[in-house]
Amino acid sequence: MITEEDISIYMWIGGSSFPSTDKDRFDISNSAIDGEAPHYAFNNAELVGKLSMINDNVISISFTTLYPPYLNIQNITCNKYVAPTKN
Repeated sequence: MITEEDISIYMWIGGSSFPSTDKDRFDISNSAIDGEAPHYAFNNAELVGKLSMINDNVISISFTTLYPPYLNIQNITCNKYVAPTKN
């Protein structure tokens, strides 16, 4: 089960792999997230948004960037990635 202590958000635009440098992503720590399960709001100096935990494997996120070009991206569904096991 997902708990409030488990939540940190790392978001980036324009790539399928995790960016290697902080400047290429938006990091939102637990202290910048507010709400009660399963609905939360988050913000930092770069973006504001909300997320809803659908179940243990799916989170729905909407967010707006706070710098030009002020992207407003809604209804992103994130599925939990389970790495394949090696035989």
